Amino acid sequence: MRRRANDEGTYKQLPSGKVRLVKRINGDRVYGPAGRTKLEARANFAAMLEERNRPPAPPDLKLATFFNAQVTRLKPQLSPSTYALYETIYENFINNHPIGGVDVPTLSTADVEAWIEQFTGKAPRTIARYLQCLKAILEHAVRLGLVDKNPATPVRPPRIEEHPKDLLNRKQVDALLKLETTTRMRTGILLCLHGLRRAEACGLKYEDFDGEGITVRRQALEVNGELIIKESTKTGDRRWIPVDTELKKILSEGKGWVLATSTGTPLRPRNMAREWSTISKGTQFETLTLHDLRSTFGMLMLEKGVDVRTAAELMGHSPAMLAKIYARSRKELKQAAMGLVYGYNGGTDGGTNQEMAASGT
Repeated sequence: MRRRANDEGTYKQLPSGKVRLVKRINGDRVYGPAGRTKLEARANFAAMLEERNRPPAPPDLKLATFFNAQVTRLKPQLSPSTYALYETIYENFINNHPIGGVDVPTLSTADVEAWIEQFTGKAPRTIARYLQCLKAILEHAVRLGLVDKNPATPVRPPRIEEHPKDLLNRKQVDALLKLETTTRMRTGILLCLHGLRRAEACGLKYEDFDGEGITVRRQALEVNGELIIKESTKTGDRRWIPVDTELKKILSEGKGWVLATSTGTPLRPRNMAREWSTISKGTQFETLTLHDLRSTFGMLMLEKGVDVRTAAELMGHSPAMLAKIYARSRKELKQAAMGLVYGYNGGTDGGTNQEMAASGT
C-alpha cells in the first residue's frame, strides 16, 4: 500500500483484484468503497463523502405524521380508553382529512375550524372531546418551538347544553319490556338494559355467552360508512356481565352474531337505533334512546346500593367516571333522603319517605 502525495490517501489492493482508497480524516482512517480501477475507487470515495456530509433531510412535519408520532410517544402514559380515542381521531379524522397534509408550522386557526366542520351532526360533547385532543397534541408543538401559538386555542366547540337524562325507574322498565317488538329488537333492548353500548351489542356473538353471562370483547363500528369490527371495547378492557333468565334462553339458542341482518352480517348501530325509533314512536318511550337504557342500568344499580366498583366494572367505566356520569338521584329520592334526616315530606304522594327510600322508586 503506497501513500499518495498531498494527503490524497493510499490505495489498497484487495484479494478480489479490486482497489480501495484509504484516507485519514480528522485523525481517523476512512475506507472507501472498492472499485475496479483506482479512478473508480477515488470516485466511489468522493461519492461516499458527499453522502456522509449531506445535511439531514428536514423531519416530516405534516400534522398527520406529527400527531401519530406524539400519540405513540404518549401511549405508556395514557389509559387504554384515552389512547383508543387518540387512535380513532388519527385514523378517521386526521389521516383522511386535508388537515393531515398541512405542515405543523403553517397550521392556522382557519384550518382547525375547517377540520371541525366534518363533525356536523355529532354530539357537542363528542366534538369538544375531539378538539381537546387536537389542542393537546398541538400544545406539544408549541413546547417544541414548532409554532409560536396553539392554532386550536381560539376555536370553540359547539355549546354543550345539559339536559336531564331520560332515565327509567323499575316500573317503567317493566312497562318498556311489554312493548310489541321484533325478537331481534327485544334482544337489543335487553342487552342495553344490561349495560351494553349499541356498538357492543351489535358486536356480540353467541359464542360470547358461557351459560351464565356474556363477555363483552368487541365493537361493531361505522367508519366513513363502512362497518368495522374492532376486537376491543371502548375502554380497551373486556368485561363479564351476568344475564337474566330471558337473555340466557335467547343466547343459548343461536350461532353467529346475536344482532344479525337477514344476510347474517352484524347489525349496524345506526340501524339498531333506527329500528328502536320506529318501535318506540307514539309511546311514552318515544324520546328515549338506546343509550338511555344503558344509563338506566347504571342509575338503578347505584340507587339499589350496588357498590361503585362493581357497578363500574359492569358498565365498563372507571369508578370515578361512573360516579360523575350516573350518580344523579331523581327528585323523589332527594325528597326521601331529606325525609330520613329531617322528616320532610316534600309533598310526595303515596307512601312515606322511608318506604320510598327502601323501594328505590
